[in-house]
Amino acid sequence: MKKLFFYLLLIVIILCLFIVGVNLYRNHKVKVYRSFIKNCAERESFSLSAVTDFDWDRAVAFEFPADLKELEKVAGAKIDFNYDVSSGIIFINNGKIVFKDISDMNPESPSSISYELNDKHLSVYEKDTLIYVEKHDDAFYVIKKAE
Repeated sequence: MKKLFFYLLLIVIILCLFIVGVNLYRNHKVKVYRSFIKNCAERESFSLSAVTDFDWDRAVAFEFPADLKELEKVAGAKIDFNYDVSSGIIFINNGKIVFKDISDMNPESPSSISYELNDKHLSVYEKDTLIYVEKHDDAFYVIKKAE
């Protein structure tokens, strides 16, 4: 009985460490993405694929009150956020979300990066869509599509 308890405890500890490690890795990837974007402020236009280190075929930036069904339709992927979000960008590859930079509803910690959006509160980026980054101050940057 003691061995069984020990093995169960060991499995729980390993699973917890795995979950913590995955979350730390995701947070690191978001920080790296935001850093790349900030470093491109006020430079010539470029594509988002130049600052991402993963495969994707479409990205969708959004802010609520965007319609969730419209977001899913434009993204071509099932959207399943497990918490309240206010805005962000998701990168999709073959119908699956492969990366997301999401801001929650906490007004005290807004995202440092926002996106120029259409009247449906969405913006779609293909791999070859050219963008540029406007720096508003040391804390906020806006991504806009190049004309």
